[in-house]
Amino acid sequence: MVTDRVGVVSEQQREEINQIFRVGRADQIRVIRLGLDLSSFQAYASRRRQFREELGVSDDTVLVGIVGRLTEIKNHELFLQSVARLKTLAADLGPVRFVIIGDGSLRESLEQQARELGLEKDVIFAGGRKDPEYFYPALDICALTSRNEGTPLTLIEAMANARPVISTTVGGVVDLLGNVVEDGQYQVCERGVGVGPDDAEAFAAGLRRLIRDETLRDELGRRGFEFVTQNYRKERLLEDIKDLYGQLLNREQTANCEIPVAKYS
Repeated sequence: MVTDRVGVVSEQQREEINQIFRVGRADQIRVIRLGLDLSSFQAYASRRRQFREELGVSDDTVLVGIVGRLTEIKNHELFLQSVARLKTLAADLGPVRFVIIGDGSLRESLEQQARELGLEKDVIFAGGRKDPEYFYPALDICALTSRNEGTPLTLIEAMANARPVISTTVGGVVDLLGNVVEDGQYQVCERGVGVGPDDAEAFAAGLRRLIRDETLRDELGRRGFEFVTQNYRKERLLEDIKDLYGQLLNREQTANCEIPVAKYS
């Protein structure tokens, strides 16, 4: 069987598959970004209080959340290490709480790690949730600490709620964050803050910047929202797939219409 096209979800994934893993030809690979029904995230302001009240978090508290399965690849250990370092970096942050949204095989060990780091009063384990339209609006910052990603759905959903994001710069994350605006221990990008993998000190520093700089949070949230609504709508995904299959069908029809010409000597 011959493959005509290989679909990937980001430019970064295209480069990895074609240039690093040597899969297919460059002209075979087509980037088709994810597409979401963004209507469920509209008019989210009124939903902010519900999740916070459930957690017992006041409205003036900066709430930092991380969303995802509690598995090795998501590296929640780095998130907890970063929170612990953040507490030693600054005592002038004002009221801040942290919430881990998700469940998985590592929950017990992560809860133990939080206790060992003295974070029982700082970090809330909210468990698995099926109401993103309520918990994203409650967050002030959305974090991602993964060791590897294609295109992380959690960052797209956070941006769809105009939430500023901070993430390890792995896989397709770099396409979501955009160009680097300010480089240093961490990177302030067009649409979020990027940190190298497994760097708890830099992640804590990036978190500190976002917690203290409400203006930056608002700017990143606005740019992320504009980017996602332009590029990750469900309707755009359907059009991209339709266009891809249309090209393949037209090529096949053209090939079938070619009439061989006999040559006589």
